Amino acid sequence: MKKLLLGIFSLVCFGAFAQDLQSVQQSIASSDYLLAKRQIDSVFADKKNNTDAAAWYYKGRVYIEIVRQHDKTNFNILQDAFKALKNYQLLDPQNRLMQLSNNVDLFQLYDLSYNTAADFYNDKNYDLAYHHFRLALEVQDYIRKKGFSFQGKSFPSLDTSLVNLAGSAAYFSGRVDDAIPYFERLANAKIGGDDYKGVYALLYNHYSHKNEQAKAAKYLTTGKEIYPDNEYWIKMELGNLSSYKERFIRYEQLLQKYPGNPDVLTDYAIELFNYVYSEKQPGDFETRQACLQGLLVKALSIDPNSATVNFVMSQHSYNQVYYLEDALRGMKEESLEEQNKKKAASAKLEQKYEELRKYSLRAYELYTTDLKAETKANCKKVLSQLVVYYQKTKQADKEKYYQEKLREL
Repeated sequence: MKKLLLGIFSLVCFGAFAQDLQSVQQSIASSDYLLAKRQIDSVFADKKNNTDAAAWYYKGRVYIEIVRQHDKTNFNILQDAFKALKNYQLLDPQNRLMQLSNNVDLFQLYDLSYNTAADFYNDKNYDLAYHHFRLALEVQDYIRKKGFSFQGKSFPSLDTSLVNLAGSAAYFSGRVDDAIPYFERLANAKIGGDDYKGVYALLYNHYSHKNEQAKAAKYLTTGKEIYPDNEYWIKMELGNLSSYKERFIRYEQLLQKYPGNPDVLTDYAIELFNYVYSEKQPGDFETRQACLQGLLVKALSIDPNSATVNFVMSQHSYNQVYYLEDALRGMKEESLEEQNKKKAASAKLEQKYEELRKYSLRAYELYTTDLKAETKANCKKVLSQLVVYYQKTKQADKEKYYQEKLREL
């Protein structure tokens, strides 16, 4: 008699459960998903129902629609929907309920996650964008591993755009450690194209800062293989060193690595120029000034038609003229040694004036061949230097000529 009562009780419970699921189905049919959610949540309030495949299926369907129709920002519900659909397929290996619609629920979940992520990304809400892109990628990987397709749509083994978006959203939201594995997936697959060049640079810088030199070197090497752009990689290797002395050490290392590279020589020369001729004269002025001279001479021997290098050399010569004239004013001529010293300084001054003319004129010629807004200010400087030279050498006609050119600019 007790067994009979237990059997009757079980039938009553099973009947109630079936009735609950039928209510959920009716609410879905009438598109009342808020009611359907309350009903399916009530079903799972009884932990015994956690082993029922159909309950998980309907939970997944309902939760997807709750997010789509009522609460797009509720990532937890969307994540629960994915969990529910996976649980259903785990409990029903034959996949009877989802097979009827070609697993469309999973594809809808992917589309909803991706589109929501894209909206958040465009609104610069990178944290929510990251969570949704991550989920979209997880759903996509699950679908691909299952071998599902819908209306001819299937997913590649590596969706480079989605992986890049997930990594970028994580990075922009400050989740650097979460972002790195996504970028590594791209780099390890040696993905190329304009959109992915920065991936290799980012990984190089990340591992350089963490002092993981083996990984840094790996991604630098891979990046160079895919994008043989020396100037880009040289600037990246220079990094974000803040102090001049640190940067000068790195430049010397780069010159050893890329001997005779005009970009390294030019960039080094420009930084050295700014250091040598800063407002407060540095303690190693003479040593650095000599180094600057050597860099500019070498750079011009490689590319004599560089407007930038000719301009920097003209400015360097102009500064040397200033310092020599200042030194000459303070020199005495009381002894033969002092007279010879002043004579040598005067000869050097004349030499520097000629260099000033030579490089100012060449820079002017190169600039005016294709004058741009960003080079106009430099062009005016070299014209002013030419006016100074012709004033010094008392060539009034040429002085007037370059004054007129200066006014025309």
